Amino acid sequence: MFAACGAAVAHGGGGDGGKRLRALAAYRYGGGLSFCADCRATPGFSCARFGGEGACPEDTHAPQSVEGRALAAIGASLAHQRRIGPAGYAGLDMPACLAMTEAQGIPTSVAALLLPFWELGLLQASARNRETEGKS
Repeated sequence: MFAACGAAVAHGGGGDGGKRLRALAAYRYGGGLSFCADCRATPGFSCARFGGEGACPEDTHAPQSVEGRALAAIGASLAHQRRIGPAGYAGLDMPACLAMTEAQGIPTSVAALLLPFWELGLLQASARNRETEGKS
């Protein structure tokens, strides 16, 4: 997607079309960070940070482009810019997110390409959390 529109070349990224951003958001907000506390005790899954041989999703899903890393760095702030509907979380407030990313120095044209992938990851995490809590 990015290569077709020239964004990957123009902005120095080797992007994979947003899959890493989506996966990182889904991991972080789907309970992923809570796994770190139990990582050492999980046989075969302990990441290298704790002396294991497994790969931490924070590392495997880390964005490759500068803009993707910048967006992931402000991900917690972006997650608070949400739209709530009758069924719960409905997505991001894109105008607010674009203003935040622009203030962080991420070009609006690039943020407009990346934010939908972050939003999709948040929606996947929200759906997984609803299933886990039995609210689906």
